[in-house]
Amino acid sequence: MGNDLLRELFGPNPTVSPAQAQRLDDLLEGDHQGWFAARLGAKDVRLAANWPKRRAQPPVAAVIEGRYDALDGLGLGDADIAAVIELLRR
Repeated sequence: MGNDLLRELFGPNPTVSPAQAQRLDDLLEGDHQGWFAARLGAKDVRLAANWPKRRAQPPVAAVIEGRYDALDGLGLGDADIAAVIELLRR
């Protein structure tokens, strides 16, 4: 999909959250200075996955944590969590 089509689909419209619409250009253009660091996202996923009252880690938590850790390995640990798109671009 081209960026223009993605902007049309995920830009400001009634079915897209304002936060997503505001971040779309950053996502598409690779500006990940962002709002919430991937390193912090990984920390939050670890906290949720290791919550003492839980007996099993949800499988999706390990996947998300792995993606954020992969960003850190690429030197993007302080980039916004939306930088996960860079994993797809590589």
